[in-house]
Amino acid sequence: MHFRYLLFIAVFLVFPLQALAQKTYSFVNQSIEVGLTIIRPIEVINLIAGDEKELVAFGTDEHGQLLMVILASNGEGKHEVLERVVLPKNVIAFDIGVEQDNGLQDIYFLTKSHIKKYSRTGGDEQTPFIDEQAITSLYITDKPAFIRKQSFVRDLNYDNMD
Repeated sequence: MHFRYLLFIAVFLVFPLQALAQKTYSFVNQSIEVGLTIIRPIEVINLIAGDEKELVAFGTDEHGQLLMVILASNGEGKHEVLERVVLPKNVIAFDIGVEQDNGLQDIYFLTKSHIKKYSRTGGDEQTPFIDEQAITSLYITDKPAFIRKQSFVRDLNYDNMD
């Protein structure tokens, strides 16, 4: 009787492994021209309502201007440039907010004097950035040489709001 249980468990363990081994996965390499020299690894963020997350790339153009490019899936499994945003010249770092109850995330930018939030629907006509918080910073420069990812936004009370 003990042998039957061992045989059952052995067959149960081996069968799913064989089924997974026979399953094939497909991966499609994709190259997208964004017109920038990419300076940071691509970030995956859920900025726009929908099932799929967006890709965010940071880079510089031919004039040395810092830009953020948002790439979204076109429904056919390929990504297209959704938006190109010129970042303020005094941006030091960026941070990605927590996933909110609706599944969306925000992206924040740190300057010497403010924390700014990127908003596709907010801000004014000139800039899609909203000043979230005035700060006093230890940073001296108003024009840093690069942008880095830094953790400066928190969900302090665990309510899924930055």
